[in-house]
Amino acid sequence: MGFLKFFFDKMPIGIRYIFYINVTVFLLQILIPSVNYILPLYPISSNHFIITQFITYQFTHGGILHIMCNMLGLITILPFVEQRIGTKKFVLYYLLCGIAGALLHMSIISDSATLVGASAAIWGMLVMFTFFRPNDSLYIFLIPIAIKAKYLTGTLFIMELFCAIIGTSDNIGHLAHIGGGIAGAILFFANKYIPIKRY
Repeated sequence: MGFLKFFFDKMPIGIRYIFYINVTVFLLQILIPSVNYILPLYPISSNHFIITQFITYQFTHGGILHIMCNMLGLITILPFVEQRIGTKKFVLYYLLCGIAGALLHMSIISDSATLVGASAAIWGMLVMFTFFRPNDSLYIFLIPIAIKAKYLTGTLFIMELFCAIIGTSDNIGHLAHIGGGIAGAILFFANKYIPIKRY
């Protein structure tokens, strides 16, 4: 328990609170099932659709493995991005990437099932990280092989495009991931010369 406190005390404040909100919302999804009619992103044609779901869906998840993978990416890769651009911009860009992912998803698959997960937002920040630190080594979950960020992110992005084009039944929002990644790239190049802010 002391290790976890030490670990999260070292986290930038934006990531720390995004993590806390994700975990809290996931627990609410389990304990109060009715929130699953309010927080995930429903198709616009649905009676459950609310405009705020473009934000709230980013903090909901479809299961324990889903949230674990997303939170692992959040706390291990993205701290550098927040430290690089500052907390306010990080939180804003994070949410914007999530919104961009949802918009791309809904514009192409308008009558799809509900959209949940932090993946689009995390994808956007991962792309931004890759532009900042292309030669840093990253690891795929459970695979102990270091791969440079530019190769790993590029390969994963191509895989997302392939899955989106052929259409899969894996219940993964590939278009949302692509939209979030594209937004991350746009935001990076719109702010190419961002001064480092230290905490």
